[in-house]
Amino acid sequence: MKLQMRIFFWVGLGLYALSFVLPSFMGGMHGSNEILGYECFLFSLETFSFPFQNEMTFSDYLFPMYIIACHLCLIASVVLFLTNSKFRALALVIGVIGAASNLYWLIAAAVGEGLSDLLIGYYIWAGASILVYNMAIWKAFSRRNQMGYVPRSKLSGVIDSA
Repeated sequence: MKLQMRIFFWVGLGLYALSFVLPSFMGGMHGSNEILGYECFLFSLETFSFPFQNEMTFSDYLFPMYIIACHLCLIASVVLFLTNSKFRALALVIGVIGAASNLYWLIAAAVGEGLSDLLIGYYIWAGASILVYNMAIWKAFSRRNQMGYVPRSKLSGVIDSA
């Protein structure tokens, strides 16, 4: 089970990295340009560099905040997974916030411009992110990560000697 968890985790991180070089969104002047994943990420960071533009409304800042929330939650999930963290509530909160931020894009696209603007890179990015969040939660809630857990092999020697 532990090996399976690690495999899913590393596959999720690999797919997450792959999503940065895949086309993620159809944009541009007439919706004819494919925007790659890393360009979407850079766009979200660029939005915060001009906070006092008159043309931008609060809703214009929501999109990049959700992207950044997704990436921060993924980084936190990786740290929780690799450090064998026992913070169950933290892993659960990070996973829920990250998944909700990922799904916000899907809902916004369905309501707004349509799902046809989202390309394969988005779906791989969202799926890989949710996979990594789930692996961090799974590991935090696994029996081996609980306080006071003693493997059966250690218990059998104690019980047999009594």
